[in-house]
Amino acid sequence: MSKKYQNNKGLTSIWILGGGNFGQKSLASLKIKHPKAVITVIEKEKNKSISLKTDHVNVIESDGICYLDRYMTKTNPDIIVPAIPVHVAYEWTRKKLTPKFNIKPTSIPDMLLDELPNPIIGPVGMAYASISDFMCPDNCPEPAEICIVTKKPRIYLLFQKLKCLNVGSFKSFVIQSEQLAPGVGGYSPKALFNLLSAIKKSSSPVLLSTACSCHGVINAFKFIRK
Repeated sequence: MSKKYQNNKGLTSIWILGGGNFGQKSLASLKIKHPKAVITVIEKEKNKSISLKTDHVNVIESDGICYLDRYMTKTNPDIIVPAIPVHVAYEWTRKKLTPKFNIKPTSIPDMLLDELPNPIIGPVGMAYASISDFMCPDNCPEPAEICIVTKKPRIYLLFQKLKCLNVGSFKSFVIQSEQLAPGVGGYSPKALFNLLSAIKKSSSPVLLSTACSCHGVINAFKFIRK
């Protein structure tokens, strides 16, 4: 079952990476759902940064991945909301591994694509998957049992499906996106650090995914110690 924002009413610190359309929508929703939380938006474009400055919202003019690399700890913030057009978990992991490892993206195996629902191939080593073949509403509450559009049970929860992948020599690692408000997902720093630690212990090629119940992004790569 997917985690829900109702379990996170005690959030005190939220970082939103990106101040574009999705970042702004996330900010508006989170200010309502978590009125006591200190929300920080990290946006590298100066014009967007200026427009985001309001009461009770911190705005940092910086690249999101670089900011995570420099300032994120296992306990701060409570939650990260990725709202930039990159796979944040992968890019942060790659940045953390790079000093000691050579990272080589590898083509998504065909047998993996056969396992994914409605797969879309991205750049080398990247793919997207979605249980739905239609545009989901922005305010989807992600109910555990049924899709609010089709009114039918989901065939499975995508983050669980990805965790169980058995694709050749690849080892699958998954960050589950936790719903914080309808249409807004995120995860804890602890989840990222635990992921990094597990990957470092692996000698296999990696499938690194971030997914909620319905949608996911996957990066395939190999890493070799320098």
